[in-house]
Amino acid sequence: MAKLHATRLVRDAFRLRDRVRLDLALDLLVPPLSLLAVPVAAGLAAALALASGAATAVFGACAFFLLAYVLRGWMVSGTGARGLLALLCAPAFVVWKLAVLAVRSRSKEWVRTTREDQGASATSA
Repeated sequence: MAKLHATRLVRDAFRLRDRVRLDLALDLLVPPLSLLAVPVAAGLAAALALASGAATAVFGACAFFLLAYVLRGWMVSGTGARGLLALLCAPAFVVWKLAVLAVRSRSKEWVRTTREDQGASATSA
């Protein structure tokens, strides 16, 4: 989606001074939160292992702000304790998402899934 639409949306946003188009373009360009969290967690772990004060401070601040972002989203969602418990599944989701992305990046060929209505029309034709 980003490859197809982001450049045009940014260009049109500035040309037309349209904040909605700019918001849509930026939404397309920001990677998924899980892809931001993994390098932050890895960097924080490495900084702590190497006992690097400056790196720990930088990665710690990144981790703090990511956590604050997620918690703020939970606060405004209105899901209460149920939503907070659902957030406990986030680490498993991140692992699953990275596995899916790894498999998808190895496979460059897209194979369309046969749909029920397509199968019926193909056999009746």
